[in-house]
Amino acid sequence: MPNSFIKYEDCVVKLNEKTVFATNASLSVSANLSAERDAYGRFLRYSPGGGVAGSLSLTFFPTQNFSGNYQEFDLIKIVQQPEHLDSFINGTTGSFAGVEFSNAYLKSFEFSVEPFSPISINTTFDVYGSLTASSNLVEGSDSSAVNETGIANGVKSYFTAASSLGLDYPISFDYSAQVNMGVDYEVGSTIPTRVSRRSTDITMNINGEGFGDELSFNGNDAALTTYLYPLYSDQALGSFYCSGKVTRNELTASSNEYVRGAIQLIQNLK
Repeated sequence: MPNSFIKYEDCVVKLNEKTVFATNASLSVSANLSAERDAYGRFLRYSPGGGVAGSLSLTFFPTQNFSGNYQEFDLIKIVQQPEHLDSFINGTTGSFAGVEFSNAYLKSFEFSVEPFSPISINTTFDVYGSLTASSNLVEGSDSSAVNETGIANGVKSYFTAASSLGLDYPISFDYSAQVNMGVDYEVGSTIPTRVSRRSTDITMNINGEGFGDELSFNGNDAALTTYLYPLYSDQALGSFYCSGKVTRNELTASSNEYVRGAIQLIQNLK
């Protein structure tokens, strides 16, 4: 009798034919339905309010080949595309545990950096293409994921600021990007004819000592570049830039702890 359970090692995740060193993954799809009722409130039918859409969520470790291999996460390259000019056929393709998907677009991307901790990235994709599954069983695991080395770590990763932030001795920071997309349908079509990236919201939170510089009523200008490094290498895995406004200063204290400060930096990219 064949094994009815699928092992984690067999649930290979691929994006554009490249294996992702994922620790968690989920793929879902949903229909956009709403209930229709008559003038007396009696239920008539379920009516679609949009096309079928899916969601892919991944948690993975960026490794030594991250910058060169995973252009799907190159946010600068993504947001430089002119508004509404992204072709629908340029979406990411991939597979997970034998289920293949297409036309997946980066929706969110975030990571945090703390001393002596491996850095993992959480990311989600919106999936507008069809899902096909020839089999949920995948024989044998992909050895390329097992052989990945040089995981990013908080020991050597850091950020640089173009000017003083008024916050000393940073102890942790995080980076988050949310991509806002437009989905266009043609009359008579049940799948999008175009998915366009309209803007990207980037947020950075930095924790350290101090209260930050005095905030002006329209925020303080700031620019940071984050560099992710593995533990035993002097070559950065990738860098992420954020240039915008400091919009919040925070100071907290609790029993048996140091007084800690935090600032928040936001940027909106077209």
